[in-house]
Amino acid sequence: MREGKLQAAAVEAADFAALGYRERVTIAWKGDVWKPIEFFMCNDGTMIRTDLAPSRPDIDPQFMQLVESPWLHSALRARTKA
Repeated sequence: MREGKLQAAAVEAADFAALGYRERVTIAWKGDVWKPIEFFMCNDGTMIRTDLAPSRPDIDPQFMQLVESPWLHSALRARTKA
């Protein structure tokens, strides 16, 4: 966000850094013989099943209020001008 990017891009970058994956792939079979299996690609190029991956940690609601506040956005803009 300090670089002027959208909040969604900042969240995606933080998730990528924390969880360490970059691409998801779902494998499904015709006829619904088995349930679809979802994989994700790690930074090192290996594929791991999504159900074995760590989930996104819960974010404190106060943190989300701070991120969405106009004060933070103006403070970041003021810092880049100084």
